[in-house]
Formats: sequence, structure tokens, C-alpha cells
Amino acid sequence: MGNLPTFGPKGAWSATSKPNLLHNNMALDSTGNVYMFFGQSQPATLTQFNAVWKFDPTRADKYWMYVAGSSAQNVAAVRGTLGQYASANMPASRIYSAVAFDGNVFWAFGGEEQGVYLAVSNTTPPFCCHA
Repeated sequence: MGNLPTFGPKGAWSATSKPNLLHNNMALDSTGNVYMFFGQSQPATLTQFNAVWKFDPTRADKYWMYVAGSSAQNVAAVRGTLGQYASANMPASRIYSAVAFDGNVFWAFGGEEQGVYLAVSNTTPPFCCHA
């Protein structure tokens, strides 16, 4: 297994989707699925990602699903209008953010983006995605 993640088709369980050696945030949803958010490759080289991964421990194949974000490294944020949903909005690659579930919606707050710590504010609102 290499240090960098491998990306299968987005939204599908796949043998080729593997987060690999990333340190990042994890959360459980109300049904026991595991989500990994963003991450940085090992060894810590500031190669960061903004991908979201899902793992269902009840699946016999034990595959991961690449859910959202980009397969590119060190991605800059795409921010739209504050308070308005837009499918093109995307958080920057980051680590150490806080994450929470609200039903089938997850939220990511703050974190570190290429050595800069982010605070949740009017200019860096939380990122939201449907699980």
C-alpha cells in the first residue's frame, strides 16, 4: 500500500478506493458508517487532500467509497455566496478540522490548510455535504 490515497469512481464502492496512510478526522453516522474527512499523507509532507471517504463495516467486501472532494493534492477552496448552497463550492485541502453529523448532513469546521489554522468566521464558514 502506498502513502497516497487511490481514487475509484466517486459515489461507488470500489476495490480501488483506498484512503491509505492519511491522518485526518473520522466520524460515525447514526447507522455506524465510518467517514474520513480530508487528510495529510504520511510522512507529513504537507500533501493535503479534501476528499471524503465512507466505510460501511457491514459490507462483506470491505471496500471504501470515495464520496466527495477532489483527488488532487493541496486544493484551494471554492467559496460561493455565504449562506447559499452551490454544488461547485468545495473546501480547501486540510487537516485537523472538527466534524459533526446532523441527520444525513455532515459539517466540517476550521482546521489547518497548508500550515494556516482556519477559524470558523464569516469568511471561512463551515463546509456542508450530504452523506
